Amino acid sequence: GGGGGGGSASNSRPGSASNSRGPSPVPNHDDVFGGSTRGHKRSSADGSSSSSSSSAASSSASEDPDVKWCASMMESIKRWITKHPNVKTKHLLNKFKSVPDSKAVLFKAALRAVATCTDGRWNLKG
Repeated sequence: GGGGGGGSASNSRPGSASNSRGPSPVPNHDDVFGGSTRGHKRSSADGSSSSSSSSAASSSASEDPDVKWCASMMESIKRWITKHPNVKTKHLLNKFKSVPDSKAVLFKAALRAVATCTDGRWNLKG
């Protein structure tokens, strides 16, 4: 005996798999700030060519309030991480919790411009 295992699967309700609350496609807060470092290229040639194009344009756009905000935020982040190296993402976000949601994308860009995250901890770029 023992061959009846196949039939028992049909007892489960049809469609139950699609109703189950599995991993949501919406990223959680940690994903947004890149807890995982997979897929990051270490080659400086890639990084410098992409970042230099944006910094070259910043001189002409210096009147833009968002650019000014990012520049000052980058300085704040640099100063703070210098005093608190290897800081966890949640502590970093707690420190800068005054950043409005409307500026979250800019904050992330400023943070990534000056720091890197490894195993959920932030340090200034070399």
